[in-house]
Order: sequence, then C-alpha cells, then structure tokens
Amino acid sequence: MKRLILPVLLLLMITGCATSENPSELSVVTTSYVTFDLAREVIGEEAVTLLIKPGADAHTFEPTAQDMVTIENADLMIYTNPDMEPWVESLSSDSTILLNASQGIVLLATEEDDHHDHEEDDHSHDEDDDHDHAHDPHTWTSMKNAQIMVSNIRDKISEIDPDNADKYNDNAERIINELKELDESYQTVFNEAEVDTIVFLGHFGLNYLMHDYDMEYIALFESMSHESEPT
Repeated sequence: MKRLILPVLLLLMITGCATSENPSELSVVTTSYVTFDLAREVIGEEAVTLLIKPGADAHTFEPTAQDMVTIENADLMIYTNPDMEPWVESLSSDSTILLNASQGIVLLATEEDDHHDHEEDDHSHDEDDDHDHAHDPHTWTSMKNAQIMVSNIRDKISEIDPDNADKYNDNAERIINELKELDESYQTVFNEAEVDTIVFLGHFGLNYLMHDYDMEYIALFESMSHESEPT
C-alpha cells in the first residue's frame, strides 16, 4: 500500500511497500513518526517500533522505565536529530546503537534566530523556552535531506544485519528514487509559480523545503515554541 510521510501540515513524502520479511530477532526503536516511517520502509515493519506516541512532544519526552527496557533490548535506536530529541544523547546503553538520522545534513538556524538577530543578547539564557533550538530540527521536510536520512538508516542497519544488506539496499534505492521524483515535482511547481513568497498562518516547520527551492516565506509565528505570539 502506498504511504505518505507527513511532516507537519503539508507534506511529505514518500510511497512504497514496506517489506514484512524481517529476521524475528532484529529490533529497531524509532523516536518520531518520520524516523519510524522511513525505517519501516527500509527495514520492514515487523522489526520497527515507534517509541513516542502520536501527539506527544518529542522535545520534552521522558522515557518511562518500560521505554528504557525497550531501548535496552533494541539492536538500534533511530532518532531524528539532537535538536528534535535532545534527551536521546543522555541515554546510556551498552547494547543499543544510537543513530542520528540527520547526520551529514547541513542544519539551518531556527527562524527565531534569523529574525531576532542580536535582540536576545540582553536576555538571560535561563529564560529560553524548552522548545527553542540552536537549529531547525525539521530536517526531513527537504526531499534531499530525506534521501540522506534513508541512506543513513540503510548503512547502519546493513552494518548490524549484513546478511540482509541487499534487501535494505534495494528498499532504500526505491525510496530514494521516489524522493528524487518528488523533489523534481516540487522544483517544477516552484519554477512555474508566479510568486516567490509563501504566507503561512501557523508555526512554520518547512524551512528546509523552502531553502531547497530558494523560496521566501512569512510565518505568523516566528518561534517553534507553542507559546509564541503572532508577529
């Protein structure tokens, strides 16, 4: 069945049939739905578990004792990036490999950093909201970045399970080709657009997508924080 990976409101991306033929002993834990969906397309749905339930806040999530058992028993834990799930890097597990799915991606500054420049210099760092980030964490909204994330997952799981490396490579190649096609479709749409600025009435999470196609945008809310006020 075709699937669409959804970043925030508008997108994302990608279709494909997840393979259900997985070694029963392989266990992969993912933090966000994005990493879950990419991982199950590459690895196979039966081996992949979503740790953070839909609607929960990935930034401030605190693993329960049962979550820690799940993580400890996993062969691999895939997270989006340290800005999206900062708590992951504090985990200690001798048996579980951690994979930052966004490794190798050039990170962009948050819009709050871009708009406020030096205005924050007079404020104490202690006043920073828990949701503010040094970088925009929504890396997957770029089709090019999503391809890197797929490659990262393929490479790491192939190291862990080399006997099935060919299957993982075939699945990853299929997904990457679909993402390339989607990237080309976006490029065509934006090339033909009569305007180069998008007005977004909400918390904007598509910075990487806009950056890919040299598009400008105006967001009603500058910050990623749910508590920020309209500009």
